[in-house]
Amino acid sequence: VVFTLAEDDPDQPRGRREIARSAATRPAFTLPVGTYYVVARQGTAEARERISVRAGESERKVMTIEAGRLAVSARIAGAKGELAEPVSLRIERLASEEQEVMWGNKAAQSFDLAAGRYRIESRLGLANVRSEREIELKAGAREQLVLEHQAGGVRMKLLDAAGATPLPDVAWEVRDATGQLVWAGTETEAQALLLAGRYRVRAETRDRQVERLIDVRTGETRPFEFTGN
Repeated sequence: VVFTLAEDDPDQPRGRREIARSAATRPAFTLPVGTYYVVARQGTAEARERISVRAGESERKVMTIEAGRLAVSARIAGAKGELAEPVSLRIERLASEEQEVMWGNKAAQSFDLAAGRYRIESRLGLANVRSEREIELKAGAREQLVLEHQAGGVRMKLLDAAGATPLPDVAWEVRDATGQLVWAGTETEAQALLLAGRYRVRAETRDRQVERLIDVRTGETRPFEFTGN
């Protein structure tokens, strides 16, 4: 928990100026007589208090943060082992006056959040693998959410006319059933993580072009070799 202490200041954009900050469990401040504003924040959750300091007196405050903890994990259905693809987590608080968003980049991560309703989105890799859920988090709760992706991997090579040697400098395009481009690259051996389904793959070199339909299966990584004749 991080505590911030502020006082009135009409010259500041929001009319207040921060004068102290502490991450101690029980912070203590010695202050001139006056009125102060304390914010205790943990993740997106916070508690606020207005405190009056009087000469020669000690003021003690107990602040309660209405928060819960959400543990989010992302995985590929049916896959074994740890994720090798980049992971992006986005947590957005719904029905809030301010847009509150938190981000994560691990396959398993915990967040301290204010009580409320949230939309959690997980993205894997650089293509179209995405999953989304909504959850109601109550104060004091500890929730676990697993986002399971129906996705699979592909490894693609474009071979020479003899079907023996992979060709270099290949431009790849992968389009889904609607014709939308979901992945592109220029690798000799292209690798991608895609939602399960059927795709049209186009491989092109300086003097050759090949198109082929492939099927991506959940939890599998499948090799595809295209002959460049």
